[in-house]
Amino acid sequence: MFLCIFEGSLQVNSMRYFILILFLTLNSYSQKKMKIPPFLKKGDTVAIVCTARKFFPEDAKPAIELLESWGLKVKLGKTIGLDSCQLGGTDQERAADFQFQLDDDNIKAIWCARGGYGTVRIKIGRASCRERVCQYV
Repeated sequence: MFLCIFEGSLQVNSMRYFILILFLTLNSYSQKKMKIPPFLKKGDTVAIVCTARKFFPEDAKPAIELLESWGLKVKLGKTIGLDSCQLGGTDQERAADFQFQLDDDNIKAIWCARGGYGTVRIKIGRASCRERVCQYV
């Protein structure tokens, strides 16, 4: 922070500069537009992956039935059904599965089966990320 214990005018000028910098910084963030992915259409494919806690194929049946009732195709990721100390596979397996779905041009949306601590432990490459819809099942 710009705090000055000298003359009042110097303190006021420092505070003015601080407020100006703060305003310009916040204003630049507010001008960025949110990226909105295209709407899903019948026939599009939705991937369900496990980014955290383990999740088995039988647990995914209600989500699969819902997606299919909307006319969407469902692809279960490789981490669905894996069990590694309460997680759906190792950190590397979960990151690789999520990245694989991001890289697949046929996948139009990704649903994450359960969230939690395991999700923040995986690192996803940003270079190949495209606009996707992500949601927890």
